[in-house]
Order: sequence, then structure tokens, then C-alpha cells
Amino acid sequence: MAKDKGVDKVLNKLAASVALGNYYEAHQMYHSVCQRMHLIVTQRYLKQNKISDALDLLQSGVKNLLKYSQVGSASDLCQRLLDIFVDKEIKVTDDSLARIIDIFQDYPVSDPSCKDFVRNALRWSTKFSQYPSGDPSLHHVFGLKFYKDCDFYEAEAHFALGNVDSARAAGHLAWEWGSEKHVEDPGYFVARIVCLSEKDSMRFYGFRDIH
Repeated sequence: MAKDKGVDKVLNKLAASVALGNYYEAHQMYHSVCQRMHLIVTQRYLKQNKISDALDLLQSGVKNLLKYSQVGSASDLCQRLLDIFVDKEIKVTDDSLARIIDIFQDYPVSDPSCKDFVRNALRWSTKFSQYPSGDPSLHHVFGLKFYKDCDFYEAEAHFALGNVDSARAAGHLAWEWGSEKHVEDPGYFVARIVCLSEKDSMRFYGFRDIH
């Protein structure tokens, strides 16, 4: 759907504000503009594409703020975006997943708010998809980033609820985890993965068959 003519102008203005270091001002502007859009959409005075415009603004705002390490403000906008997802009953689609994944890729996993974002995104995907534990593709993306950051426990939990690529990644994780110098029994980590595949075999796509 076509954007409102003013959206690109607003996005450019807000990006410039962030680039100049006016983080608080930009944060408040993102909130103000999106709040107006959200209220108008709620009152059904404007067309459906205004929701998309509001989401575009929020997504751009999050990424701009994360670029300049303004994680607190970015986290606040993330919650606003997910609130709109829930309030407007936005289904899990390629487009909505892409927004979540695009934001997550820029998020520093070391910040505590990252896990809050992950938890809330999965809660939304649980409510608006067929998967009671959250969308498998989201779990896979989350798992990969935690794995890359060497947060193996968090990665393992997401891989267990992921897709077929998660099963392969879990095998690599078990091998790497078991190869650490302080580990006395490398087989323990393979056994952990096997137990997870037994516990959630319908979702784990045959870890034992792949490995």
C-alpha cells in the first residue's frame, strides 16, 4: 500500500534529529506522531494504510536510536510497535515477521531489554498464529543471535522451538558447547539436545535424523 505523502518527510526529519544527537527530542517526536496516527486509526477516520505508516515510523525510529546506542528509547518504541500489533490484531505474516526480525538484528543481546523484546514478540506471535509456543522462524532467528553471542542456554531454548534449520544449528551448538575446555563430558550437551527433541519432537523436526 502507498505511504502517506508526509511519512517520508517525517522519517527524514526524525532521522536527522537522531543523527544530531537530539535523542530525547526524537524519542518524543516518534511517540507524538505515532500516537496521533494510532488514535486516528482507532477512530476509523482514516484508511487502513495509516497503521502501516505508524509501524514504518516506529520501526525506523527503533533502528535509528539503536544505531546511536539509545537502547532505552528504542525499547520504549519497540513496545509501542508491539502494542499496535496486538491492539490491531495484526496476524503473523511475512511482513509482520520481517519488521520484528529487522529490529532484532540491530538489538544488542547483552542489554536486558532485548530479552523483554523477544518475550513480547513471541507472546504476540503466539496469540496471532497457529503456534502455541511462538512462531518457529522467530525462535530460529532469536536462537542464532544468542548463539553468536555465546549465550548457549538462551540459544538452546529457542532452537528447541524453531524450524528444521534450528535442528542443524542445535547440533553445531552442542558440539561447540561440548568443546569448551572446562567441560568434562562433551556428550552431556548432545544429550541435552536429544532430550529437548524428545520433549518437543513435533516442533524440533527430527534432530536425531539430521545428526
